Amino acid sequence: MDSGGAVYVADYHNHRVRKITADGKISTVAGNGVAHYLGDVHPAAVSPLRGPRGLAQVREQCAE
Repeated sequence: MDSGGAVYVADYHNHRVRKITADGKISTVAGNGVAHYLGDVHPAAVSPLRGPRGLAQVREQCAE
């Protein structure tokens, strides 16, 4: 759950990661519905995913 009360769900069979806001609105934050992997060359919302199984939340911005 994020600070705004939204929940993120790995939508395995639809190959997407969904965001469900506190008021019930559902949006796609990653995956385009195609079961494939092309690397990190496209924005998350339009990239293909192959059955996401889990999520990890990082509270602060990551640095490489």
